[in-house]
Amino acid sequence: RKSNDLCILGMGDHLTKTGTNDFLFFVCNDGYWKNNFYPTISDNENAFYGKGQDDWGAGKPFFDAVDLTNRKNVKFSNEGVDYYAIIDAPKGYKIHWISLHFPDQPNDTRLAFRESSKYFLRQSLLSINKTNRDIIVIGAHSRFGSWISEVNQDLSRLILNKADIVLGASTHYYERYSIDGYENKGPLLLNTGSVIYPRFGSQPGFIQIHVMEQHRGLYVHYVDVSKPTTVIKSSPFAYFKSFDGKIYDVYYPTIL
Repeated sequence: RKSNDLCILGMGDHLTKTGTNDFLFFVCNDGYWKNNFYPTISDNENAFYGKGQDDWGAGKPFFDAVDLTNRKNVKFSNEGVDYYAIIDAPKGYKIHWISLHFPDQPNDTRLAFRESSKYFLRQSLLSINKTNRDIIVIGAHSRFGSWISEVNQDLSRLILNKADIVLGASTHYYERYSIDGYENKGPLLLNTGSVIYPRFGSQPGFIQIHVMEQHRGLYVHYVDVSKPTTVIKSSPFAYFKSFDGKIYDVYYPTIL
């Protein structure tokens, strides 16, 4: 809210089967979050609303709880577990957010990340007539953070040549992935870390994205919430994703 962020993209595990689930109460009653939160459902949403973490798709009532199903800018898959949102931004920019259902469980990836979700992703991407004012972000909770290897070659190529940022989340560890031949171009492939439960030495935080219109690109950095000020570290905690498709490391620390 202080940063005047246009939207908040959630990557799953927002709920838990046990505990108070204060976040659910918060997001349903805070006006800013109620209007600007775009969550992904994953295994813990499935457990909260269903029989367990492997109850595929059971978490979709969370979309109703946060009023996502009533937004006119959101289109859901036939199964109701994936969606594509077009979020209007100032100066003619549009954020294309595609949220996919790929929970940790079932343990069989073919059952967890189903062909129906991949088909929905493909159709959504093909429907976008991408310009320099279209920002495409794709997210799936996944099992190990990076999930692009779980799609076929044609869909992988479509993602790599059209998306700007591809997100995963399940390990609670912030890191960047790269694909051979796309180390310095294509989408930024990022695992998002965690605000309240970071693991493996990762700092608590979240990824924030700024549109840098003058420089024609996206400034993407990991905000460490354990620090009193938003200190931007050098790469791998900050990147510049140019609208011409190139990715640059940021080596100069900055204070916002």
